[in-house]
This record gives sequence, structure tokens and C-alpha cells, in this order.
Amino acid sequence: MGTIDGMLLEIESFTKNANIAKSIVLSRLLEDKIITDEQRTEYLDNWQIIVIKKSWFKKLLSKDNDWEYRFVNINT
Repeated sequence: MGTIDGMLLEIESFTKNANIAKSIVLSRLLEDKIITDEQRTEYLDNWQIIVIKKSWFKKLLSKDNDWEYRFVNINT
């Protein structure tokens, strides 16, 4: 029987924390007038940060077993 990767147990909290950081960064970019309110809304609503394990996508990514964050558009 295989063991459960500890990261799998906390993947939801890592994803939630990453998306909170996304919101903070976008708010700062808006405050600094680097992006518009419409752009901020677009990124908040249509883009998410997810956590993936590279080995889940062996043919697409390297064969490392490392975890990584991806910034993905959920409307494509």
C-alpha cells in the first residue's frame, strides 16, 4: 500500500493561501495605478492559482516529483 504525500493533505490550504496572495498583489497593483479596476476584476474572477505535482503530468512537464504553483485562466 502506498503512502499519502503530506502535501495532498494540505493542498486546499496551500491553494487558498496562494489565491489570497494573488488578491493582495492585485490590490497593490491597482493602488499603484499599474492596472485598472477592470483588469483587477478580470484577474480576480477568471484566473486562479492551483497547486500541481509535476509527476501528474509526466508527458507535459519534467519528471521531477516536485510541487509547483500554476496561474491558470479558468475560462479557456
